[in-house]
Amino acid sequence: MIEWNPKITIVGKLINVLYGLDGCEEGGLLHFVIEDGNIKDDDIEYALHNCVNNPDEIDSELGIIICCYLSQLTLEQRALLLSLSSSYITKELWESLQDNPRVQAKFKSYLGTSIGE
Repeated sequence: MIEWNPKITIVGKLINVLYGLDGCEEGGLLHFVIEDGNIKDDDIEYALHNCVNNPDEIDSELGIIICCYLSQLTLEQRALLLSLSSSYITKELWESLQDNPRVQAKFKSYLGTSIGE
């Protein structure tokens, strides 16, 4: 089982706010990360620089915050967070959905392995 981190709830809520911004229905400046599944440290850093270098975009500041939180999660936590597609993730939901086949498939698409491998 992938370890719970309370910051996961915060990131999930922030991503939900991001999707609600005008023009960010596809992830905005963070599309590369949260929609395309590029979740390695270098990918998060790239997205962070993209946000910093585009200060006039509506999602720039929020994107910076999301990147800072994502960088504090493990690669597995990031993959599972984005696999769950939920804006409100509790520890109980986190633990219960790790065995869900749809979540497993999406997780595998991010990392090439199943949860727990």
